[in-house]
Amino acid sequence: MAKIVTKVDLDGDSIPTRAAFDEFFGLVDRANGGDERAAKALRPKLDVVPKVAEQLGDFAGIVRKAIVTAITGDQLAMREAITWKLGALRTELAQPSDGPLERLLVERVTLTWLQVHQAEGLYAQKFGELGIEWSDAYQRRIDRAQRRYLQAIRTLAQLRRMAVPLPIQVNVAERQVQTRPQPWLQIDAGSVASARGSVRSVTASA
Repeated sequence: MAKIVTKVDLDGDSIPTRAAFDEFFGLVDRANGGDERAAKALRPKLDVVPKVAEQLGDFAGIVRKAIVTAITGDQLAMREAITWKLGALRTELAQPSDGPLERLLVERVTLTWLQVHQAEGLYAQKFGELGIEWSDAYQRRIDRAQRRYLQAIRTLAQLRRMAVPLPIQVNVAERQVQTRPQPWLQIDAGSVASARGSVRSVTASA
């Protein structure tokens, strides 16, 4: 497997001193070189610098970078543009109320979006050179990538629909009162219409 260089962004509080910086990344280099003792010594230090650990352990980001590098080769401008597009897509899909599962699914949607376009790009590059069998193989790859992409979108949408609070209709002393929990998630008109079809009635006795 080709090595992917991971760029780590440091803030002022991540590693307090130059000596600590040199020690930490010295352990990283030795561990990456196969030094088991360095790897064991590095493990507790990751708890001290969680922001750095998050970047070093961001396997989804590593895979994303590998795919972008495979697509662009030495075209650095294109690499930066695609990386920017992926970041913009994640920002567009994210919502302030997202929890860990939603964030994972947003990442999955962007990754499968990239894989679909990679598969289509490879097919377009080889289109004039392929026989029927190879053409079918490339199209099956596109179809599989498209199914994973759409499944990720559906799962994210379903999870967010489950989080939308529904209105509750309560009958108290023959007076009908409709209440709605305070929403913690912005919903669109389509979601409101769907919620209205799911109103439940509860009768309270005195």
